[in-house]
Amino acid sequence: MTLPPPKLLATDLDGTLLASDGTIHPEDAAAIQALAQRGVRVTFCTGRMHSGCGHLARQLDLTTPLVCLDGVQIVDPRSGKLVHTEPLPADAVAPLREALGELRPMTFLFGADRIVFDAHGDQAAPYVSIWTEAMDRVESVLDHPSWEDEALGMVAVGEQSRITELQHCVNGLKELESAAFISNRPGFEGIWAMVVRRRGVSKASGLQHLAELLEISLDEVVAVGDWLNDLTMMRAVGRSYAMGQSPPEVVDAANEVLRANHHTGGGIAEAARRSGLL
Repeated sequence: MTLPPPKLLATDLDGTLLASDGTIHPEDAAAIQALAQRGVRVTFCTGRMHSGCGHLARQLDLTTPLVCLDGVQIVDPRSGKLVHTEPLPADAVAPLREALGELRPMTFLFGADRIVFDAHGDQAAPYVSIWTEAMDRVESVLDHPSWEDEALGMVAVGEQSRITELQHCVNGLKELESAAFISNRPGFEGIWAMVVRRRGVSKASGLQHLAELLEISLDEVVAVGDWLNDLTMMRAVGRSYAMGQSPPEVVDAANEVLRANHHTGGGIAEAARRSGLL
């Protein structure tokens, strides 16, 4: 099957476009500028909230809506206005809060533009801040009104047994899905965490919605990523590229593996060249 020429490049942020210090490699910034000059759209497809990546979009002068929070938010990078959102279903919030209250992991609630947590989560707050540095420490996260007003998702942090039990509870709620993992982030190795979001929401679903807005097909999308939350995106688009440091699952899902990695930078530039965009 011959793919149509690509019209959109979607890049992950952490481990892909960004170095470990949060900066953009000059070669990739130049490639994105060159793509814009050629009329090729560029967007982020990231696990970060918009409040955690909007400044990067402004730095690159992006104009295409951003896919944020693993597909939960689609946001206009110029105005900051929400284009589309997939909040937690209202009837799933109560049993989720009940399970959190019983198991007492460190709980971080994703509100409309910030993360809400309480003193119980102080230890893990620096880890969770990778999603956004817009964080509010409140008296009780489980009693916060954000649960009733645009709760977009949540992260629970704790020992493996507690996270496993919580995941079992969440998996019993048909409108929610979860992903549990052990952190490999420097300084937080060995921390167990679990992300909860609306069932069916992923980077792939976010890109599908964006493609419909842009009136293009996913076959016309180039995606670049490096981690497990990129798997759905890799499998959905016409052309996908895994960063050099990607784990085996991501390598297997991608069409090609890049020579560039998060240390060298240049992955976006390399993917743009390989896909014929530059």
